[in-house]
Amino acid sequence: MSKIYYKVCAPSPLGKQMSATYPDNPLGLEYTMGEWTKPKKGKLFVFKTLRDAYRWMETIWNTDVRVFECEIKKPTKMARMCRMYVTFSRFWDMKRNKRKPTMELMEPPVGTVPCSAVKLIRKV
Repeated sequence: MSKIYYKVCAPSPLGKQMSATYPDNPLGLEYTMGEWTKPKKGKLFVFKTLRDAYRWMETIWNTDVRVFECEIKKPTKMARMCRMYVTFSRFWDMKRNKRKPTMELMEPPVGTVPCSAVKLIRKV
């Protein structure tokens, strides 16, 4: 079996899981257990350890979140990430075009792993 990572999700009205931080984010996704999910643009974010996921959960406004074990494809590293979801699309366009992002950036949360696809395995 592949290395296990951890994805924080929020329940969607349709019984699936969705991006935890910004339910109204136009780049937000729904995740189906056991199926690969790819981003509309850019990367998806998971955590290396369960502790990293729980630590991050303490910092977000959404309290209706769950942690899932997951598998990922093509893990990468990222030194800085976009702070505001309203600029996510522009951020990923600039990165793809190898231009320096001009919006406010921040360090990723501890243990963040950007990746190209996520498959939820089971709820923790």
